[in-house]
Amino acid sequence: SDFEGIIPKDEYGAGAIFVWDRGTWVSMEDDPAAALASGELKFQLSGEKLNGGWMLKKLPKGDKQWLLIKERDRFVEKGFSVAGEPAAEVPVTAILPGKPGPMPKRLKPQLATAVASPPDGEEWLHEIKYDGYRTFARKEGDGVSFFTRSGLNWTEKYEALVPAFAALDCESALIDGEVAVQDARGATSFEMLQKALSEGRDHDLIFYAFDIVHSNGNDLTSVPLATRKAVLRRLIPNGSDSRLLYSDHVIGDGRQLFSQVCRLGLEGVVSKKSNAPYRQGRTHSWVKAKRFEIGTFDIIGFTTKASSRHVASLMLAETAEETNYVGRAGTGLALDETRSYFDKFSSVEIDAPAIALPKTQGAHFVEPGRYTAEISYRGRTTKGHLRQAAILSIKETAKPNRGRSNTKKLITDRDLANIRLTNPDREIFKGSGTTKQDLAVYYARVGDSMLPHLLNRPVSLIRSPSGSLDDVFYQRHGFPGLPDGMETIKDGDSEYLVIRTPRGFLGLPQFGVIEFHPWDCRTSDMDHPDRMTVDLDPGEEVEWSTVVSGANAVRDRLHELGLASFVRTTGGKGAHVVVPLAGKDDWAKVRQFLKALARQLADEMPRLFTDLQSKAKRRGRIYLDINRTTHGTSAVASYSLRATPEFQVAMPLPWQDFHTGTPPTVFNRKSALSHVERQSVDPWDGFEKARRPISAKALKGVGLKG
Repeated sequence: SDFEGIIPKDEYGAGAIFVWDRGTWVSMEDDPAAALASGELKFQLSGEKLNGGWMLKKLPKGDKQWLLIKERDRFVEKGFSVAGEPAAEVPVTAILPGKPGPMPKRLKPQLATAVASPPDGEEWLHEIKYDGYRTFARKEGDGVSFFTRSGLNWTEKYEALVPAFAALDCESALIDGEVAVQDARGATSFEMLQKALSEGRDHDLIFYAFDIVHSNGNDLTSVPLATRKAVLRRLIPNGSDSRLLYSDHVIGDGRQLFSQVCRLGLEGVVSKKSNAPYRQGRTHSWVKAKRFEIGTFDIIGFTTKASSRHVASLMLAETAEETNYVGRAGTGLALDETRSYFDKFSSVEIDAPAIALPKTQGAHFVEPGRYTAEISYRGRTTKGHLRQAAILSIKETAKPNRGRSNTKKLITDRDLANIRLTNPDREIFKGSGTTKQDLAVYYARVGDSMLPHLLNRPVSLIRSPSGSLDDVFYQRHGFPGLPDGMETIKDGDSEYLVIRTPRGFLGLPQFGVIEFHPWDCRTSDMDHPDRMTVDLDPGEEVEWSTVVSGANAVRDRLHELGLASFVRTTGGKGAHVVVPLAGKDDWAKVRQFLKALARQLADEMPRLFTDLQSKAKRRGRIYLDINRTTHGTSAVASYSLRATPEFQVAMPLPWQDFHTGTPPTVFNRKSALSHVERQSVDPWDGFEKARRPISAKALKGVGLKG
């Protein structure tokens, strides 16, 4: 179609329409309609702007959210932004909506009303909420000025932003937005903004533009928001100046965006009615939902209203040393979900609650361990109950004591019967309350999950035989009394330990073994690693939310290179991204690939990553440590305790559960057992099937010869 112009309000596709590119496309699939229906279509473009291989990929939730992904081929241009390319040579003023009128000398900004969570409905569009100063940018001819929400002229403070607005292709404009500063992970930080302004570092400032209310003599306040944003989108070409950015949005599914925002530790979400005019002051056509904390809790009951067959709220509990009630959550479910979950919960209903609960009208009780809920909340009461709790998702778990459906039982009753402990009540660390017996019980209970990634690999152990933190030491070689099922092997002139059987594993707590650190290869082939580990080691001032963002960035890049990846917390401040390999590439090739990958990520995201080992260089950034996958080195095992007074745990997680609500401190010896035993599926399910060699495509993707 060659149509360009404004589709009137209340008609299908209302808003500004532009031709952005022209050309032809050719499907790379035999049946493109079937491929599109499956959610993934690959094709070739030959256009004035876009060329080469592309892929359309549907997001897991929602029928209308798709990603357009560029294949890495000769048409890739570094710095090119699809969203930022201008439309085909049509002046903005040629089809500008609105009505003629002078630019107002003073305008109060439209403000959002606070809500607990974003609204649903296709009439809403949702934007990221920024943590900065609300600002009007005013361009008149060659002059540019900036005004705060209260009308103060801050042009002098924002001087570095002037050139970006002066370069806009218009005579005049009044643009509404937020001035902010990005932290290392790309999120906005009010603290960093204040610091930059106090130190006069205006070059750190970024203007996020989300609305335009006047342009080239036209008053746009009566124009629908969707149309105003289309005008703004054309006016601000991304990539032209990194200090002026267009604030994009998603339509309809605000809950999904809000959930992701909370996981990433961003400020929140602002939701706006797409057909609404611009109105000064506080309104209900703009609403804001600020970030909550996120946690996963057991569903132990639910409530209904009168004789209704709909869930009104969930009754929640969490288990640490014991199971405790943490309150109810009653928002977040759509109407059809309240009925479907009533039916599901009713099938596992029990007569009395599993734990002590306050008397609650309309309460029903369910079998513990059958369902969990991911909940957003804003702090806790003095009784430990969740404040402003909202439901993000509900998951069905295994039946109690059934165990994981995809975890093979490796530890037998005979293995358990053969555990021998002297001084079982001796504390591992004095004053910690954790005994040698606690250590043995923990590893017996997680052994079936832990051993597939630990057996038949060279392993280093961390021991504390004396009960003092000062006496903790690495054990890489054999020692007197080595339990049955443990061996030493030779590799050149060096000797290493290896665990051959579950019985050998269970015998190690007797010797004060706390941590397990296996190699990324098996003893059957010590020249070819069968997995590789990227260790995300955060520097000073790096928050957990930044580590989450960094791990997701590593995962996405590996996916582009054709490699699957899995994630775990380390029990410290960082995270490991682990890639299953086919075991065909030698150490040198794997290390060369990892080194190039780390270098590439550090070059592309220098505020987030560094590949330099120096402590000074990694301040405020994440060091991508590739030294876990080297001949003779090791990485902490999944489910291993850490030798600290809190006995934190290196916990493997499915990617969807790896977020700001699961910092390393969440998992310790006690809470980890509860977490593992209520899972129905191994969090690294599919690890073995995902094994791949490092392909020529992957090597080329990081700048190496294939």
